[in-house]
Amino acid sequence: MEDNDMREILFDILDAETSKEKIEKMRFYRDELDERTLGNIAAAFDVSGDCQSDDELFEQIVQDLTIKARYETDRLR
Repeated sequence: MEDNDMREILFDILDAETSKEKIEKMRFYRDELDERTLGNIAAAFDVSGDCQSDDELFEQIVQDLTIKARYETDRLR
């Protein structure tokens, strides 16, 4: 996949409004995500990148977003 395509996928995930939306986009693009893009996503979400494989890193990111999604709220502050 070209760098421009990967950049669009990266920004689509990062620009999602909520953690739930980010998870949905991560799962939608799972087959297209390469090691470099997963590393960039992990860095942007402040997720530790010491995983043995791309699959482990993907799961680590999704797990972190799932925890964050539990504490998100739609109410106005």
